[in-house]
Amino acid sequence: MMAANIGPMIASVPHHSVTNLNTNQTEPNPTVPADLGVVTSSQSQIKDLFGLFCMVTLNLIALLANTGVMVAIARAPHLKRFAFVCHLCAVDLLCAILLMPLGIISSSAFFGTVVFTVLECQVYIFLNVFLICLSILTITAISVERYFYIVHPMRYEVKMTINLAIGVMLLIWVKSVLLAMVPLFGWPAYGPQSSIAAAHCSLHASHSRLRSVFSVLFSVACFLFPAVVIFGVYGAVYKVARSAALQQVPAVPAWANASLAKNRSDSINSQTTMITTTRSLPQRLSPERAFSGGKLP
Repeated sequence: MMAANIGPMIASVPHHSVTNLNTNQTEPNPTVPADLGVVTSSQSQIKDLFGLFCMVTLNLIALLANTGVMVAIARAPHLKRFAFVCHLCAVDLLCAILLMPLGIISSSAFFGTVVFTVLECQVYIFLNVFLICLSILTITAISVERYFYIVHPMRYEVKMTINLAIGVMLLIWVKSVLLAMVPLFGWPAYGPQSSIAAAHCSLHASHSRLRSVFSVLFSVACFLFPAVVIFGVYGAVYKVARSAALQQVPAVPAWANASLAKNRSDSINSQTTMITTTRSLPQRLSPERAFSGGKLP
């Protein structure tokens, strides 16, 4: 009964409606250009190429700039005053040689097919944490050293020696190594994978439960603590500089300097006029010679 009813219904559908449905499914959407995917792909490639160019340029600038600063410091007569700056340049030079090329490979789309082994990925993460921690702790040491140089100059000259600077640098290296060795002891965990894409070789791509613990530890040791020390030290330096500026004699205004210079020039001109007038007067004659009428000797 139902089949008998459906048959006339299908037969009653116009043929041109079925034809329109078929043509609508095969025709492309007129509102979307056919070459949209090609344009988007070319624009993306241009952006990736520009980003790669910027990263390579920054890497070359870091190499040249840090090498030049280290050569200039090596020729300085007072090496102890620039020991930490030289150490910071050496750390940045290591970053430019070891870390930045690996960062370019892992972040650029042109190297999307590069694959790291688990060991290579752990070494990359170790270098990342180690060199970043070295750089931040060295900047903290520079701020403390500048504080003693400005606020306590006599104590700085006595206690600041090359041996002390080397000891502080060794302490910075030990702390950085201990913090960066965490990835070497089973974390980050990548499961049964034997290779990892370079783009996924990062701390954020780890599936370990210790990731949050390490993030807190790294943030406190390499960001929060150095930031508190740096702001506290430079705040003390600002207070000392401000108190020294308030104790100085107030400067004379510009109009007073102009008035003083004008008065001085007037007095100098008057003295010069008097000297010139005195020298131009004739020699004074004595009364005897003026009225004696005799010969002058």
